[in-house]
Amino acid sequence: EQLWQSGSFAPTMQDMEAQELEEELWKRLLYQDEQTAAWITESTVSSMGLTSLATIAESLRNFAEGLQKELQRSLNLRWTSVWDSMLACYTGDRTYAFHLDNPRGEQHGLPDNGIRLTTCYFINPHWDPTSGYDGGGLDLYLTDPSKPPSSADVARRSTRVRIAPHADTLVTFLSDRLAHQVVATEGSERWFCLWIWCVDDEAVVGFPEKMLSRLDTLGEEESDEQSSDDDIDDDIDPSHELSECD
Repeated sequence: EQLWQSGSFAPTMQDMEAQELEEELWKRLLYQDEQTAAWITESTVSSMGLTSLATIAESLRNFAEGLQKELQRSLNLRWTSVWDSMLACYTGDRTYAFHLDNPRGEQHGLPDNGIRLTTCYFINPHWDPTSGYDGGGLDLYLTDPSKPPSSADVARRSTRVRIAPHADTLVTFLSDRLAHQVVATEGSERWFCLWIWCVDDEAVVGFPEKMLSRLDTLGEEESDEQSSDDDIDDDIDPSHELSECD
């Protein structure tokens, strides 16, 4: 609440020194629900005295890093760094995007954006379990955990588990396996969640260029398809038959 009331929530990609393409990609893929957020950096903590929030953020980082050895052994999952924690606030009459944090795929997905593990922690002691309201919580769609979902439709039709936004609730999942969606909010009450992402830095840096390459390839394929359609149209165009008769 202190960060929100002080106006410390700012556009999510602000001051990241990202190129225009890179900024637009991350806003569309990862931060489509978080138009503004507060990053828990050393400067933010020291300037505002956010000792408790800094402790939670550090605990989340330690928790995620503690999983790496086992995930590397069992799933060959590796990452090279953990981003600063991001505090999000979900409020107002809003619905939120159904998505994967890393929707990679060789044929139907996007290039690997480097995000490996997603962790979120809810900070809402005012949530009332008797109200029947879970706005600002999280819906998880449980597809086959051994591989990414084959399509958005498959993920949407899978078993859904709803996580209430209650304080001290921790959720962690593989970023390319679990589709999820923030539960729609209503009214002015605010629901806070702290997010962290474990990433492969090399893949993160290479993602914008690979995305451009993918877009160029798609453009060429569409152009080839259009050319083929034009050829077919020419073959059956009566004007060609008339000109040949002449």
